[in-house]
Amino acid sequence: MPQLPETISSWLTQNKQYPHHLLINLLLQANYTPENAVLYCKLFFAEDFAADPHQVHPPARRSVEQALSLSLADFVQVCAPNPMTETTPPKADDLPSDSKPFFAPNGDFGPTFPNALQAEGVRYPITGLCHRPRAFQVLNVLSVEECQQLIAESRHQLQPSTVATTDQGTQRSAVRTSYGAQLAKAGSPLVRKIEQRLAQLFHFPSTHGEPLQILKYAIGAEYKPHLDYFDPKLYQNQYSVPRCGNRVATIILYLNEPELGGSTIFPKAQLDFMPIQGSAVYFDYCNAEGELDPKSLHGGTPVLAGEKWIATQWVRMQPW
Repeated sequence: MPQLPETISSWLTQNKQYPHHLLINLLLQANYTPENAVLYCKLFFAEDFAADPHQVHPPARRSVEQALSLSLADFVQVCAPNPMTETTPPKADDLPSDSKPFFAPNGDFGPTFPNALQAEGVRYPITGLCHRPRAFQVLNVLSVEECQQLIAESRHQLQPSTVATTDQGTQRSAVRTSYGAQLAKAGSPLVRKIEQRLAQLFHFPSTHGEPLQILKYAIGAEYKPHLDYFDPKLYQNQYSVPRCGNRVATIILYLNEPELGGSTIFPKAQLDFMPIQGSAVYFDYCNAEGELDPKSLHGGTPVLAGEKWIATQWVRMQPW
């Protein structure tokens, strides 16, 4: 059996707080066979498995213990989409209007998730489902050409990424080491089309979406686990909160596929989504009572080979 790649081994040794199945995904991403991926995971986390043999994958996956006992032929199904019941998408006139606050669309997707969402008359398949926080990945939201155009439009605008501070400002931080660019709302025909598609696909008024943020992650770049909403006790002075309300949902669009690493991880939910070009990860964290969900803690794991490009849009309670 080949030796565990140093780039993976050294990073995981320093970051064992991440879920066990991240190693499996990294090895599969690096074109390791399923049998070697399972064996490496079992050996690398041997002590952890002995202490907690019932470590659970996210709802769209099987438990680690069960995955390791699967036949090799069946193991490839560990990351397969979870079977879901089809539901009828809500009618346009049932969706929130721009005249009232928008919260995460509780009930808009029905009591169970559909196999696909619809926008512009097109069906987009869903995979990787989690109920708390409510998160899922939608495939083929952007075409390869649209991904490439977004990268081209933003490449010359990139600046070091910043994080919000509690005194109305922003600052650079070791927590977030990407480079980013903000694309003006409806700033180009492509941006306008994508904004409208996302609003229809994820059932929110387009006026409530923040401008698209294009982010580039080089080797080693990451965004450590964080919350996208503003804690009301800490960010009372953030200028955008009184004006637009808090954030209620996040959409992450993968514009390319890094060679290794760069997944979107939810540590409290034992969940991670691997970058699939053109796909979108949606998750929300605020209900109609204004309650915020700390289980939406998430991060972008370091890129270990190649580079990662994503587009992010945050959704607010009030128009932006």
